[in-house]
Amino acid sequence: MKIKNKKLNILILFTSMGCGITTQVLDNKDDLSWINLYVGKLGILDGDPKNTNSFGLEYRATKITKWKIIPSFGYSLGANGIKYLYTDVKHDWTIKKNWVFTFSLGTGIFDNNDSLDLGSTIEFRTGFELTYHFNNNNRLGLVAYHLSNSKLSKQNPGTEALMLTFLVPFDTLIKKK
Repeated sequence: MKIKNKKLNILILFTSMGCGITTQVLDNKDDLSWINLYVGKLGILDGDPKNTNSFGLEYRATKITKWKIIPSFGYSLGANGIKYLYTDVKHDWTIKKNWVFTFSLGTGIFDNNDSLDLGSTIEFRTGFELTYHFNNNNRLGLVAYHLSNSKLSKQNPGTEALMLTFLVPFDTLIKKK
């Protein structure tokens, strides 16, 4: 499917904003950046046997602005060749000791194929997650999100996903022992 120039420019703008703001220096050293590994299913509410297993990798930067927005970008793959490259912003709320609720909103490039065609190459992602924050700073939880092209094309079926997520602080992965 061909992307119209206006749609491509919008996607480039959102993507560059998401990637560019991750380089800002923060005064609060308690904020962490994360590597997020997730696995689960796409199309969970579609009632279609073409539901597909999916897994992904995401980088979450440290919180920015006075609203503590978390910029992130990621890439997911489906067992049937589905690919999605995205950038989004998130916000965490601690709802009880060690429990974190996160809301996210973003956009990305979706590779439509025979197993899942969402109608457009540009797809918006909205979701939430609930994770348990362990004492070693790792987090484990569930993520649910919706993909939709928001009527950028005539075909807009959308789909939902449910994923198991595991977050590791980025600093612990790059620290020399």
